[in-house]
Amino acid sequence: MLEVKIYCIKSHQYYQASYDVVVNVLEEYNLEYNITRITKSDLISHRNIPSMPYIVINNVVVNSKSCPTANDIKMFLIRTKLI
Repeated sequence: MLEVKIYCIKSHQYYQASYDVVVNVLEEYNLEYNITRITKSDLISHRNIPSMPYIVINNVVVNSKSCPTANDIKMFLIRTKLI
């Protein structure tokens, strides 16, 4: 099972779009996953997140700064041999 964390405050412009992209790709490949959305600013600042959205899959940073594309997520999964 993949552990996915998305660090992004709810008011951020890419909050929902990032979540949707990640879920769509994981479901496309029938992967089991657990997504945790971290939206509390104190938790985000405590982790020294430089920019948002910040996406971590299995403790590896996949994306930061902008909404990922489906291809970004797929390439990460291929590179890490998860698909």
